[in-house]
Amino acid sequence: MKNWIILITVAFLAACSQDGNAAFIRGIWQGTDEGSAGSNQDFIQWQFSRGSFVLQQEIREGELMVSEGSYYVVDSSGDELIVEFYNITGDVFTYNNLPATYKIEIDRATGNIRINSRVFERIK
Repeated sequence: MKNWIILITVAFLAACSQDGNAAFIRGIWQGTDEGSAGSNQDFIQWQFSRGSFVLQQEIREGELMVSEGSYYVVDSSGDELIVEFYNITGDVFTYNNLPATYKIEIDRATGNIRINSRVFERIK
């Protein structure tokens, strides 16, 4: 019985351990022109905070789209995360408010991330 308690405790602690990639993306990230669909793309910013997110994106000059909701890490390996966004409210950026799965690439050398081919710099 004692061995089972130890095994369950070890499994629980392993499950609760913080993934390095998930910890890396926490913060506020602002889009650069690198990797964007065209030159001088509008403002776009992601904020990640322990399972919740906020996306702000200028869709027309002076008009800001704001979406927020939850996310969880589907997979994390190497310098990549697969993240699913769900419970999205505000200006929904997915079809019929369905969950959306994105790949986030981490470039630790520059301290940047890449989402949908666009490079984002940490601003906070």
